[in-house]
Amino acid sequence: MQRSLRSNSTAPAIFPIRNQETPTMADGLAAGGAAALMSPPPARIEVWTENPLTGNFNPGTTLGQKIFLEKTKGLDADKRLALTNSNSAKIMALLKVKEQIMGGVVTGIPTSYAGGTGSTLMNLIHQSPSI
Repeated sequence: MQRSLRSNSTAPAIFPIRNQETPTMADGLAAGGAAALMSPPPARIEVWTENPLTGNFNPGTTLGQKIFLEKTKGLDADKRLALTNSNSAKIMALLKVKEQIMGGVVTGIPTSYAGGTGSTLMNLIHQSPSI
């Protein structure tokens, strides 16, 4: 069917568009196409750990909440060190032992900034007198 654009020209009708329909999953299955050969994705395997310092956990679950509370509770009051000059040697010894676990928290302390990020980083354990 023709439709008029102006008084002196016509254009073919474009609705409904035929032969442009997208095939559905059911069409592929009925035809025995590639859709029938697809297997479902494998189930996700969750690995949980009893060590709260490692692993991913979801605090929204019961187990995740227990891990979160264990990870964030801190030391008992009798095992805590006060931040005094007399305990500085003990604190530095503890930082040296935990350097691999703490990573960039103690090995990459920014001392100057450029553009909102640290431009100069220093190691708290090995360069502590100059920080």
